[in-house]
Amino acid sequence: MEEEKEELGDAIKLFNRGLESHMEGKLDRALEQFKKALPTFQEFGVEDMIAGTFHEIGMILQEQGKYDDALDYYQRSLQLSESIKYRAGCAKTLFQIGTLYEEKGDIITANDYYHRSKVYSTSKPGPLNFIIFVFIALGVWGLGMGIAGISGALQNWTPTFVNPAQWAYVVSFANTFGGFLLFLGIISLIAGIGLIQLKGWGWVAGIITSLMTLITIFGIISYWYLSKENIQELYDVK
Repeated sequence: MEEEKEELGDAIKLFNRGLESHMEGKLDRALEQFKKALPTFQEFGVEDMIAGTFHEIGMILQEQGKYDDALDYYQRSLQLSESIKYRAGCAKTLFQIGTLYEEKGDIITANDYYHRSKVYSTSKPGPLNFIIFVFIALGVWGLGMGIAGISGALQNWTPTFVNPAQWAYVVSFANTFGGFLLFLGIISLIAGIGLIQLKGWGWVAGIITSLMTLITIFGIISYWYLSKENIQELYDVK
């Protein structure tokens, strides 16, 4: 196990030296270092590093004017990145393919790859879309309940499809915690908007919202058990 870790560690160091050589303009040396590191990554199945190495080799070949060979490595990198859902890798490689076609004078194809790269950069994975939906839905609910609780609007309306005792509890809870629910709704909407824009403050607001949601759930359960009899007596329902 230790020998495997050491071997993989050496390959990563070799990859990093390849990056340094590339930055220094030592293309042949960088190409050699990347190609030496590649078999180890393949042996251990480190797919993101394999995709990254393919990409770096493609960049060097592109700088050397070997466009067909470079495109072959880019395509291999892109195919692997797509298979492991490595979105950042896909965006980077698609953009680089665009630069290759632009250098060849094929602006139409280049713009197509630039567009595809932008789609990968700005689109969001399915789980994130679900999280955004939950935050926005929670925000709308919190705003609605908060405003209704503060204004006392729920007391003037009794739905026929809800048990009177249960509705009495909803009214009492909203009236008591209207301010908290309003704040929860605002923070939830901020989190949803922030995540849509992929902003860091969106994640911070999301964490705050999650904690407040847990407090709200605990509060709902506790309030029900502590005030059930008082609510029924106050609203004369059972």
